[in-house]
Amino acid sequence: MSRDGIPESGRRRYPRLVVEKPVPVVDVTIDAPMSLEDVSLGGFRSRSPVPAEPGSRHRFRIEHPAVSTEVVARAIHCHGLPDRGAYAIGWQWGSDSLTANARVHLMAAIADAQRVMRSAALFPRAEPDAAASGRS
Repeated sequence: MSRDGIPESGRRRYPRLVVEKPVPVVDVTIDAPMSLEDVSLGGFRSRSPVPAEPGSRHRFRIEHPAVSTEVVARAIHCHGLPDRGAYAIGWQWGSDSLTANARVHLMAAIADAQRVMRSAALFPRAEPDAAASGRS
């Protein structure tokens, strides 16, 4: 393990929660819109129109319908996606207590929303039959 707590083996310490419905994020530090692609207790991955320098610290505003919050994170890696005109950036959550609290609430909100979406797809609400309801 390296000095900053990131496993040197490249294996993830925390499992990722892949975001199925885009969650808007604004990098407040550089005033750039992003989208959240996955999240874990260790950090998150975003897609951005602008790169981030690995090691740089940024402040983000995350606008999930159930959780609207600001967090701090450090860029771990940044890879260009030339075919998409964007960058995939890996972020490590900041160690401040507000960020620690926000990441748990964010992950719970995303997991709950995805559970509801899957449930709705598995059990669609049946439309009432017009004849059974007395309508013609």
